[in-house]
Amino acid sequence: MMGEKGFLAFIRNGTAVTRACALRALAVILVALAAQPVLAQGSWPSFRNDGSGTVSVEKAPTEWAPDSNIAWRAEIPGYGQSAPVVWGDTVFLTSSNGPWQESGFVHAFDLQTGKKRWTTEVPATTRVENYFRNSRAAPTSVVDADVVVSLFPGGDVTAMNHDGRTLWTVPLFREHGGGENERAMASSLAQTADLVFALIDHRGPSWLIALRKIDGSVAWKADRGMRGPSWSSPVIATHAGREMVMVSSSLTVDAYDARTGELLWQVKGLQGNLSPSASVAGDSIFAGATAPTHGNYDAGVV
Repeated sequence: MMGEKGFLAFIRNGTAVTRACALRALAVILVALAAQPVLAQGSWPSFRNDGSGTVSVEKAPTEWAPDSNIAWRAEIPGYGQSAPVVWGDTVFLTSSNGPWQESGFVHAFDLQTGKKRWTTEVPATTRVENYFRNSRAAPTSVVDADVVVSLFPGGDVTAMNHDGRTLWTVPLFREHGGGENERAMASSLAQTADLVFALIDHRGPSWLIALRKIDGSVAWKADRGMRGPSWSSPVIATHAGREMVMVSSSLTVDAYDARTGELLWQVKGLQGNLSPSASVAGDSIFAGATAPTHGNYDAGVV
C-alpha cells in the first residue's frame, strides 16, 4: 500500500460532503454545490462543518463515474482518510506516506478547477505503522481566514497560512505523552476563534488540550485520567454565551469551558462511545453509544 497515490474528486450537481475509501486508492469525494448554503458563505471549516453534522442537499447526483458528473480529479501522494475542509475558493486536506507514516502532507486545491495550489510536508516525530487497519491521516483539519491547522496520527499538530507556509508545529506525544491506541490517532480537531482543541484518549493518562492558533502555545490542558482507546472528536457548543468543548468518549460525556479547560459537567454510564462524535442541535447534545461487539475497549477508569 505504501507509495500509492490517492485522489481528490469533485462531483457535479450535489451538495453533501462525504468520504469513500477503496482498497488500493483513497477517494475523498467533495460533492459540488447547487446553491449550497455553507459553501456559498465561503467555508466548511472543520469536521462535519461545525460539529453539528449540518448538511444541505439539493439536486444531489444519483450516480457518478470516471466520465460522468466529475468536475475535476487530482492525485494525492500517499494515503489519507481525513475529510476536506473549505475556505473561500480553496480546499484543504491531508495525507501521509511511508512504511511508518514518516511524511505527512497538507494540500491545497482550487475549489472550482482542482488545480493544486501547494503541498507542504510535515515530518513525523512519532512513527505510526502504515497498516490498513490503522489510522492514516484520518484527523480532519480546521481552517479559518488566516490559518489551517492539521493533526497527524503521530500526534503532530501543525499550522500553515493559506499559502502553505508552516507557522508552527507541536509534537503532542513527545511533549505530553500519548499514542497507546490500537488503531492510531483518528480524532479530528475542533476550534474557536483563537484556539484549537485536540483529544488524546488512549491506554494511559489521557487529556484534552487547547492550543493558541497564533503560536501553538498551550492555553490549557485538562487531564482526563486513565482512559481507553478512542477515536471520537471534540465539538464546540455555546450555551448562555459560554463556549464549551463537548467530548463523548471512553464511557462519559464531558463539557469543558473552552476558555479555561474547567470541567463543567460529566455524564457517566455510557458504553461503546469510542468512535461516534457528539452532535450539537440547539440546546441539545446527542451522543451515540452501544455495547461493544468486538471486545471490550472501554478500559478507562472514570
